[in-house]
Amino acid sequence: GCLVTPDNIYGNTQRDGRPQVLSQSGGLDVTDASRWQPFFNPKMSKDKRDAFRVGASIQEPVLDYLRPANDTTCEELQEQLEELIKTHLRGWREKLRQSRGAKTKFTEFMKIELRNRLAEVLEQLESNKVSSNPKPIDYSRIRQQTNDRELHAVTLNFPYTDTEAVLDKIKTVGAHECMHDDVQYLLAVHVAPYPCGIFSVWVYYGTALPIGR
Repeated sequence: GCLVTPDNIYGNTQRDGRPQVLSQSGGLDVTDASRWQPFFNPKMSKDKRDAFRVGASIQEPVLDYLRPANDTTCEELQEQLEELIKTHLRGWREKLRQSRGAKTKFTEFMKIELRNRLAEVLEQLESNKVSSNPKPIDYSRIRQQTNDRELHAVTLNFPYTDTEAVLDKIKTVGAHECMHDDVQYLLAVHVAPYPCGIFSVWVYYGTALPIGR
């Protein structure tokens, strides 16, 4: 790999070029000739080095990013995705011969609680990226509300590109194939906004079955 500074370009001669390893081992010291080889001779004058320039940079001095979407936009997308997933889940189950006529029930009373847990998971991931002792997520309220049922669910995360991509990922979980007469579905969507119109979609999805089924 290479390291570019205002004065020179340096080629890495070390075995490991990962930035996190170099920063811990002192391997970012470009004055160490055993670790880095300069492209331009350090004794070369600045005028001669400037002769190698191919022109001014086309990149703006300051990059301006569009601000993240507001809460209202995220909430609208959350509701839209939840309703879309529900509609398609009913359709997938209807196509299965064994489940024709069976109702597809959702644990609506848990939607807000599940959505809060998704937001909590995201907040923890962002605040504990380099922590070796992450704070445990509190699922006690969810367990209290479903103490007579066994939960089988997953947390999915992916960038939002289009609705078809979301549905494809949901369908691959296979929860719609559950044939239990008293199955209830767990579903919650949380949308996190980022600059430049980027959305990160978090989905909690699965089944709640009677204990001792």
